[in-house]
Amino acid sequence: MSLAPQNFQSYLRSLRVLFLALILGQALVLVVFYVVRLDDLMVPPPERKRLVLQLMMAALAALLALSYFLHRNKLASARTQPSLPEKLTVYRTALILRWAPMEAATLLSGVFYWVSGLTFPYYLAGLLLVFFGMQWPNRLDIFNNLHLSNAEQMLLDDPNELVAEISGRPGV
Repeated sequence: MSLAPQNFQSYLRSLRVLFLALILGQALVLVVFYVVRLDDLMVPPPERKRLVLQLMMAALAALLALSYFLHRNKLASARTQPSLPEKLTVYRTALILRWAPMEAATLLSGVFYWVSGLTFPYYLAGLLLVFFGMQWPNRLDIFNNLHLSNAEQMLLDDPNELVAEISGRPGV
């Protein structure tokens, strides 16, 4: 695979496309779980519903904590990179490390709804989806999270400045 250089606008656009793909995928899966729920086939007995909820809450807490700590550590690494392209490359990885466990938490909550028949996990999945949606990548967050200098911010404003690279298709 070849690497395609990006200016800041295309870098931000690629982050947003990735984000939209993740959030739309989650929403689609939750809709499918709602429509195709196995009403009578997989409902656990009442004594197991409490266990299902406890397992779900433990798994969600672990995934959200993992998201927070992975993102925080990778973000600290991004800030220490010597050049702006390296900072933005590591920042992209930090965002993916934040979004992946959050997406897993939303989908896992949907699975618990689908398996248990309880509505609480579905509402929680919706809440997690809204929280995920609040993570929309934007220019100000990038500036603040990376603690960019004025010179680096000026480089991002220059449409001719190549600030990142992304894997492209061969021959493109």
